[in-house]
Amino acid sequence: MMAVGMFGANTDELRGVAAAFGQQSDEALQAADETGREVQVVIWIGADADRFRADYDLTAQDLRDLSALLAEHDQMLQQQAEEQDSASGNGQGGSGSGRSVSESSQSADESAAQQSDGTSANGDGVSGNTASADRDTSADEQSGNAVSGSGGPGGGTKGPGTGRGPVDGIPVRTEDDIDGVLNDYQTSPDENGRDVYAPLGPLGPQKKMSATEAEMLRELWPWEVNALNGIKDQAYNTASEYYPKSGAEDGLNDAFRHTYWNALMARERGVEWAEKFGTAHEGLDGNPAYKEAMDLHNNELGRRIYEQNPNATPQELAELVRDAVESGQAVAVNDRGELVPSNQVDASRPTAEPTDPNLTNTNAPSNPKWDEARRR
Repeated sequence: MMAVGMFGANTDELRGVAAAFGQQSDEALQAADETGREVQVVIWIGADADRFRADYDLTAQDLRDLSALLAEHDQMLQQQAEEQDSASGNGQGGSGSGRSVSESSQSADESAAQQSDGTSANGDGVSGNTASADRDTSADEQSGNAVSGSGGPGGGTKGPGTGRGPVDGIPVRTEDDIDGVLNDYQTSPDENGRDVYAPLGPLGPQKKMSATEAEMLRELWPWEVNALNGIKDQAYNTASEYYPKSGAEDGLNDAFRHTYWNALMARERGVEWAEKFGTAHEGLDGNPAYKEAMDLHNNELGRRIYEQNPNATPQELAELVRDAVESGQAVAVNDRGELVPSNQVDASRPTAEPTDPNLTNTNAPSNPKWDEARRR
């Protein structure tokens, strides 16, 4: 029986993913068997041949291990599909009520029938949360304090901040605030260092990241990881649409991307999970102080935007994020290499790399608040 507040997956899609895992499992095992036969029949004698065959035996075992892992995922997904079909038959959801990976970014109006009571903005960690079914007003009207139109993607920024922007709890930054941002938004390196996340085993794709990030991803189902990858891609693509000329590294593009990424993660998995993962993402040694401060600050801004607009669609969240960036509630690096409020960055100019030692320091003292967020 499915838990109250959880969304069932689309079981047809689950079985499709399972079949893909099963096919890849068969192919990995077939590769081990066929290459093994070729290695055994080739006429080759000597020390080099012996070494090659010994090395190949290890490679063949890796292929068999990969096949077993893929087969395990196949069986796991098939079992989930069966269980959710069974739960659906008992009136508890299932293939008809699940929000599939491909639908994870559809509008709230299109997915209103999938609403769950467990998808409030309190960081409950429920994945696949959707907007309210009876929402007819825009996110601006709901929040009561969101600024309107910003002149189109990559348009001109607003003037100096008045102290209040579209997001409650995050001030419009001024030049006098930057030292505070630089000091307050720092985290120490992950206690367990770096790790390699390899969901398909040693022969599959591998990605280096902080140990906490890798651990959190290993706790998820494959389709949940796939949804997070889709969120990351959506953040990159939307940032490039709004700010094509202003710094994918450290500029307005970067500021928007991190803010939007965290808003979408909070919408998908809850605020607390997004805070832990977003903070863990910065927990690498050697991170310059300005990068860490910028990313942690803008990450928090994104989560606040979602908290205050929990029924917003992804497109509405993107517009709210852009309003916050252009009002000066985010921080970014300008064309002189200075960390400044985001409304003081020219969107038409490329970002310059900072040279100020206070910004490039890789051993800035951490704020216990962020260390604790990562360890929760």
